[in-house]
Amino acid sequence: MDSDGGQSRMRASNADREQVVERLRVALNEGRLNLTEFDERTAAAYAAQTYAELKPLLTDLPPPAPAGRSRLATSPLLPLDPVGEKKARRRERDRRSVRKGWTGWLGMSVLVTGLWFIGVATDGFDNDGDFWFVWPVGIVALIMIVRTIAYVAKSDD
Repeated sequence: MDSDGGQSRMRASNADREQVVERLRVALNEGRLNLTEFDERTAAAYAAQTYAELKPLLTDLPPPAPAGRSRLATSPLLPLDPVGEKKARRRERDRRSVRKGWTGWLGMSVLVTGLWFIGVATDGFDNDGDFWFVWPVGIVALIMIVRTIAYVAKSDD
């Protein structure tokens, strides 16, 4: 009889095979197995009929770490902190919004200043002190400054 009381000759169940495959999956995620080894061992686990055939698949692997101490890398598809991910997406959206606002301000400034310059040039440059383009450019700049300050203050939280 075997040293384990004959258990190694006992037939393994589907649940036993799934348990071994799950441990192999954890080992793959921990970096203890490469993909080829994982595929080979998984195929062997599903083909195993007895405990004796399952045991060698795990003998060179340490037991899994407790959940609180596991150093598994997190999947980008399953964030550890969904609230933090949501805040990060909101911050990125706000940053893009501020950038688009400043880009729009720059485009509007060039357009308005160009129109002012064309008007002054067609007038023979006799239009002293009529800098009307400063009003729309300045007002929109003030609005953008307030938005930027609000964004920076919110980002510091």
